[in-house]
Amino acid sequence: MKLKPIEKNQLIPFILAVFGSLLMIITLFLPFSTATEDFKAEINKNPEYVIYEDIDLKAKDVVNRSMVDYAQVYSTMTSRLFAGNEGVIYVGIVGAIGIFALIGLISALFRKATPTIIFTILSFFVFAFLGFDFYHRGEIPSESYNWGFGYYIFYVATVITVIGAIWLFAMKHKNKTHE
Repeated sequence: MKLKPIEKNQLIPFILAVFGSLLMIITLFLPFSTATEDFKAEINKNPEYVIYEDIDLKAKDVVNRSMVDYAQVYSTMTSRLFAGNEGVIYVGIVGAIGIFALIGLISALFRKATPTIIFTILSFFVFAFLGFDFYHRGEIPSESYNWGFGYYIFYVATVITVIGAIWLFAMKHKNKTHE
């Protein structure tokens, strides 16, 4: 598939859509949760304390936890943390967020506004479900954790992507009507 050169009026919306989509993927690795000040103080008393030997998870490693960190812990420790294989579900949820965001990024790179919007919204809904689950289980926010900056950046990235894709759609439509 050969892409036509990008029109001048499509450049900024294209950059916004690509940047937002890329930022959504990056947030998978940014802190989804951050330890509260009291919990950080406890961790700092013994940062080398091993919480889970199976994966060599130390206290200092749980100050800031990304979505990928949660998926790794839940998948590895599923038999200890859950009655069945529920931990594997978290790997699927985080994977779905990443895959939908990646498809949105690829769509944005090919300047396909509609799939960019669709996959961004799908990624956001799965992300919102994950946040809802953590909130209702009392994981975040809690006495130990608050939402990390990666959690909030995901919202911003979603808005940037959707605005860029809608703007791109409008500019493409405008260019077609003026041909």
